[in-house]
Amino acid sequence: ELCNSETTEETVYHAIWSNQCIELWYLLHFCFFQSDICRTAYGQKLTEHLKPIYAGSYAKNRTDMFDVLRPYMDSAIANARLLDRLMQSMKDPQVAVAYARQIPYTDCNPVDAYSRGFNYPKESKKKTKADIETMGIKAFFCSDVCAIYRKSDYVQLGGFPEKTIFNEDMIFARKVLEAGKAIYYASEARVYHSHNDNCRKQLQRSFDLAVSQKQNPTIFKGIVSESEGIRMVKAVSEHLVKTGKWYWAPRLYISSIVKYIGFLLGKNYNKLPKGWVLKLTDNKRYWSK
Repeated sequence: ELCNSETTEETVYHAIWSNQCIELWYLLHFCFFQSDICRTAYGQKLTEHLKPIYAGSYAKNRTDMFDVLRPYMDSAIANARLLDRLMQSMKDPQVAVAYARQIPYTDCNPVDAYSRGFNYPKESKKKTKADIETMGIKAFFCSDVCAIYRKSDYVQLGGFPEKTIFNEDMIFARKVLEAGKAIYYASEARVYHSHNDNCRKQLQRSFDLAVSQKQNPTIFKGIVSESEGIRMVKAVSEHLVKTGKWYWAPRLYISSIVKYIGFLLGKNYNKLPKGWVLKLTDNKRYWSK
């Protein structure tokens, strides 16, 4: 009755039937969200988003939520579509984790923008253990920047490692493949994410990445990361020449050298003085635990 009374020639209202709760739809107006939480926890999360926009606290009986959320409707629709596209991947019972394609922001420099496209191509792909032979480390490449996990498989395989400095997503992804399950890269599910890191940041991230590989030898056994890095440098170089942006090449080569130095140092972190390690890492808190 309420929908009929509010409907006009320009706008038709429909009732929304929700399970688990309507609050998930509300939350998608402010952020992408795919976690498995109790329905009672949504109220607190919504309040955390409502207070910064001076909309008070959330309550089930609020009658003004449509007016409050309306300015954020486009974000909600985009986030809902993203969630739906990731969920479509889970219709395949073999798939234990699906992750989205990362699109660089408009202010991302050409080197980092194309590098992101190299790691997140236009074609979707289901990856299994058999792909390790041909794809190497890319077979269990996965990013939890935007990913969805099948809870039953996540629990059965032990979830993320309790302590790791980096690569928790790839460490779990390798366990997924070894268990006979699959990873799905859903290119049609897109999220904006990119970096414009300076050389110091790149060195630190590469150092931490190598430390994680050193500390998880069974996960990365037989995998040579350097070969994939060389392939990416060649691909980005060719792209810069083809697009007339060859003048970005020095940045590419300098950043690649810096990353490689960071990677080599990380592989030998156990031979370095503790003071060096703390200067080279991007995660000092990890070393204090």
